[in-house]
Amino acid sequence: MKVTELKNQLNAMEKNELIALIVKLYKNDKMCRNILDAEFGGEEVQAVLLANAKKQLYDIFFSKASLSLRNAKAVLSGFKKTAKNKEDYFDFELYYVELGTAYTNEYGDVNEAFYSNLISVFADFCENVKRSGGSDFLHSVRMRLDRLNEEAQDIGWGYGYEIGELYSELIGFYGEENE
Repeated sequence: MKVTELKNQLNAMEKNELIALIVKLYKNDKMCRNILDAEFGGEEVQAVLLANAKKQLYDIFFSKASLSLRNAKAVLSGFKKTAKNKEDYFDFELYYVELGTAYTNEYGDVNEAFYSNLISVFADFCENVKRSGGSDFLHSVRMRLDRLNEEAQDIGWGYGYEIGELYSELIGFYGEENE
């Protein structure tokens, strides 16, 4: 079914039928529940969703099971769908890269695909912050960015260099000095 067809079907439904359908989706699908919780729950609920997503991501990177980048990317993608506050998503992107960097520093070199993924997420983070005009947000995460840049420098596959370049470009965009 296409979105247009879905809209037509929903428009034909009575209010009580729509409510019943939404409640059914809420009860049976975690993503729907998270989206609706974020939409109607306010900042406190969004903070809980962010904390839960961070815990999930941490467990993927640092559980006893082997690292699954596919699962990590799925958590990142899922949170993007539920994040009502764009800065929560930016924070989560940065956290993702921080965890990947910490993973490498803890367990050693991974592979080029792993670092390419982290660089891609960090590049997206930087572009998001620049597009949003988030100088206040940048200031709120500046210490984390400085630490990430420092911790990435000795990692191979061009990772340290790329993180350093993106970091410098982001900091320079807001007219700040590199530390």
